[in-house]
Amino acid sequence: MKDTSTTVKLIGTLLVAAGLALVLAGGTTWIMVRSQLVAENITVAE
Repeated sequence: MKDTSTTVKLIGTLLVAAGLALVLAGGTTWIMVRSQLVAENITVAE
């Protein structure tokens, strides 16, 4: 029983870490694209 609990905790921790990494990567990408559009004076429809 203890091995299963440890495995579940490990998988949960890895999934949380992966989720945080993906959120950070998405935010970084959004900021980079936005800064490039602003630098090139490109506008998009609302």
